[in-house]
Amino acid sequence: MPRKSTSLEAIRRQIDQIDDDTHRLLVKRARLVGRVAVVKARDGGGPALRPEREAQVLRRLLKRNQGNLAPEVVARIWRELFPAMVRLQGPFEVVVCGVGNEIAAWDIARSHFGSATPMTVVRSPARALATLQRLDRKGGGAVVVLPMPGNRGDGRWWSKLAPKGERALRIIGKLPFVKTGNNASASNEAMVVGCLAWRSSGDDQTLMVVDARLRTPARQVLDWLRAAKLSGQVVATCAREGAPRHRLLLIQISGYVDNEDRRLRQFGILAAGAVNKSIVIGGFPTCFEPPEEKVI
Repeated sequence: MPRKSTSLEAIRRQIDQIDDDTHRLLVKRARLVGRVAVVKARDGGGPALRPEREAQVLRRLLKRNQGNLAPEVVARIWRELFPAMVRLQGPFEVVVCGVGNEIAAWDIARSHFGSATPMTVVRSPARALATLQRLDRKGGGAVVVLPMPGNRGDGRWWSKLAPKGERALRIIGKLPFVKTGNNASASNEAMVVGCLAWRSSGDDQTLMVVDARLRTPARQVLDWLRAAKLSGQVVATCAREGAPRHRLLLIQISGYVDNEDRRLRQFGILAAGAVNKSIVIGGFPTCFEPPEEKVI
């Protein structure tokens, strides 16, 4: 067998050194996360899971990514890292709603929350949300992965969210965060719900439920939003239970909006008489779409 070239051996030694350095930095990162947990406990606590912070880190890394390492590979590495660091701060698990395509729901949840995060499957959105509330009352960290909002059947789970207080159920994410050719279709999307506050990542989409009179056209509601300096689109609609003359509209608004936003108050004034109330039920960091490679 011919002797390996010295240059190849030297390159492999460099790679080994990079692996050692990478592992050393990961161990250091884990120690720092432990210090974060101590500081949070000293200052009154706080959630270990911070979706907006994860989005900020990934955007920064993906924007500076150069060379031939694909963006989805970079994202996958850190998507393993984030939940591992969350679990260093306390229990964390994922409940997957397997209605429809259970395998696809499991895969998209596993891809986002890592290979070592405990996950369970339930058969309906109602059971998934009930499980999340039970786990939250027990003091464990958890989130639920649900199908995309719809107009009927199990897709209407969004109409049950009426968040009040820090620990209320809110939409906090949309999967996948990094869109590539392999996962870009709508059938490969899901929503994440958690008992967390809705915080801005700097580039976000807000989800708001509007309780409107049945005869009020959706386009009129969107016109009132535009007049209040809010740009939105209707994602789903459904009847309001117990109120046959009303319907609920799920509206996605570009940018971060909370229930105290003055623009929502303006919208309420413009829509008075046609809209009973509107409430923000969370949102998600805007998904990152890597730039397309230029074909020469």
